[in-house]
Order: sequence, then C-alpha cells, then structure tokens
Amino acid sequence: FIIETKGFDAILAMLKAFRDGQRQEDVFRKILGVSESRFDKIFARWARNTIVGWGFDVTPSPKFEQVAAAAKAKPNDAAAQGAYARALLRRGKSAKAKTAAETALGLQADQDTALTVLAQIALGEDDYERAAMFGERLELATGGSAMAARILADAYLGAREYSAAIAALERLKQRRPLDPYSYQWLTLLYTQLGQVDQALPNLVEMHRRTMTEQQFARQIADAYRAAGQDDRALSYYRQVTHINPYEASAYEAMAAIHRNAGRYDQAVAAVRCLTLLQPASADAWAKLAMVRFVAARAAKDAEAMRQARQEAARSFELDADGPGGPILDRIDEALKALDQGKADRP
Repeated sequence: FIIETKGFDAILAMLKAFRDGQRQEDVFRKILGVSESRFDKIFARWARNTIVGWGFDVTPSPKFEQVAAAAKAKPNDAAAQGAYARALLRRGKSAKAKTAAETALGLQADQDTALTVLAQIALGEDDYERAAMFGERLELATGGSAMAARILADAYLGAREYSAAIAALERLKQRRPLDPYSYQWLTLLYTQLGQVDQALPNLVEMHRRTMTEQQFARQIADAYRAAGQDDRALSYYRQVTHINPYEASAYEAMAAIHRNAGRYDQAVAAVRCLTLLQPASADAWAKLAMVRFVAARAAKDAEAMRQARQEAARSFELDADGPGGPILDRIDEALKALDQGKADRP
C-alpha cells in the first residue's frame, strides 16, 4: 500500500527513520503525512477496494445450512441451486455439487455460479476441454468476468494451448489487474517464446508489487542488458543489491556495464564490493585488478597501476594457476613501458 501511494523511497525513508530511533507515530506523520489511526482507516479502505478489484466478493459467505435451506425451499430458483452447488463444492462434495449445478443450468442455461462450479470440477478432473467449454459459456453469460478469464487460462494452460492461454491471461490481467497470477504466467510464457519485450512489462509489474524478490529485479536487469539497454539494466541491478546486498553476481554485472561505458571509478567500486563479499576468490581479485588496470592505463596513472598489480598479486597468491598471473604480466609490461616513456623524455 505504501509503495502504491507514496513510492518505494518512502519505505527506505521509514526504515532509516526507525533505524535512527524515531518514534513510529512521528515517522508516520513525517513521511506518510498521516497519523497511525488515520493510516489504518485509509489502508483498510484500500485493502477492501483492492480485493474487489481482484474480482472477489467481499460479502461474507452465508452459512452452509442457510444456503441448503434456501435451495430446498426454492427448487425452481436457478440462483439458489447455483449457490447450493458452490457451497457443496467448497465442502469438497464434488458429486453433489455437480448435480446441483446441472439442476441450476436446467432452470437457467446461463446461470453463472453453476457454470463456474462445473468448470472448477472439470479442472479438478483434468478435463481441460470440458472446463474450457464451461469457461466460454461463463464468458458469454457474464459479459466477460475475471472468473471466466481465470477458468479459461487454467484450462488452456492445462491443455498446453499456450496461444489461447496467453489471450485468456491478458484478459484476466485487464479484469483483475492486482492479481499476480496473470503476470507470473505471462512472464513465463513470453520468456519461453523468446518474446522478451512482451515479458518485461509483466516482470516489472511483479517487481513493483513485491519489491522484496530479487529474482524479479534480476530477470528485468538481465533482459534489459540482453536488449542492449544497459542504463535500465543498471537501475535494476542496483535494486537487486538493495534487496540482497550479498548478491555478488549483480556487482559483477554492474562493473561490466560501467567498464564498457568507460566509467572506471564506478566499475572499480562495484568490483571492490565483489572482493569484500568473496575475499578468498582469486577470480574476484583478478577482476578488480583488471578493471583498475584498464582505468590506470587509460589515464597513464602509474600509482593506480601499481595498486592494480597488488590486487593481481593477491589473486595469484590465492590461485597460481588462475587469472591473476597473466594480468600480473600485462601490468608489469605496462609499468615498464610507462617508466620507459618517462625515461625517454628530455
């Protein structure tokens, strides 16, 4: 809720304020602009509206006995029979639920609750063709509901009819925009089909709604990097390290992007984080040495080059057969050439 209304930075500001020992009441007023009691009321209203937006009924379900009594009292009422079928299914009585649902459809061919029950029973039996048939009827009966889209998505996914599943999931996303189900499946399907541009918006939405799962930020970053959009990739690699400061591969990717862009100071800083996380890794020290060496060579900075040499030597100490040795040789040659150049000056 806070991310939706105030942005992710508000979360960071609140965490910092709590870390600094500020009172919760003061933090709420200062950063969110409301008292705790007011926040609770606003959040409760938002949560209710969110659930409604997902397509769920927030009206408390009547007791089973009441539903059963209504169905018995109104044997020719399609809605009452449909409600009874749903109540039976919730109790795990699929056979009786199926009978009640069929009774409802006999009274009214487009009774939506009965169609939903029969579709769910078919899904439970892995009868995806039958489930899709009831889903299509529900789609017509409701004029396009979130439940119809969800049933169709489940049916087509089960049948491995992925084009039809994608179409149903896209409809579900429009009708129930806050439900992560459609975003998760669309991300997976589009990625498997190699349609990265289609997968990305769904990944971004999943990440925006959680902000706690590094996998989403990492997938987005990798996708942008593969598409050659390094600046966008860099932003999401940073978010990976905010979520998990110990994710070494994210620092490595950031360093590579900075190095390719000629931002050597930032590249060195990123690889330095790698050596802090992996102090016994010859590869990490070799990467730091190489980045610093490239920067020093471009600037003709002998002091920085000697520092790079120390880092390469550290890599060599950890693994004499690793990458540190060849880097040491390159640095020594560069230092020799640099010193020779100075000696040749008049």
